[in-house]
Amino acid sequence: MAECVGNLVLARVLPATEGVQAALAIEDALARALALIEVTGAISEAPFIRVDWAEPARLSGDESTRQRELREAHRLFTAMGATGHAERIGSLIHSD
Repeated sequence: MAECVGNLVLARVLPATEGVQAALAIEDALARALALIEVTGAISEAPFIRVDWAEPARLSGDESTRQRELREAHRLFTAMGATGHAERIGSLIHSD
C-alpha cells in the first residue's frame, strides 16, 4: 500500500514541478499504482487514480481522455457510495 500511495504522490507532484513534460512519468506512476491495486485488492484507491490520470490528459490538451478518466472515477466513487467525491467529480464532467 505504501508504494501505491508513493506513486500517487509522485503523480500529483510532477505536474506542479515539470508540467506537460511530466505526462509520461505521471502515467507510469499511475499505471504502477493501478497494478498494485490489482495485486493488493485496495480498490478504494482506484477512483483517485482515475482522477489523477485525467491530469496529464488535461496538460496535453487531450480532453477526450480527460473526460473518460473523470467518468470512470465518477462511476467508481458512485459504486462505493462516496457521494461527496462523486458530486465533486461529476461537476468536472462535460455533458455532451
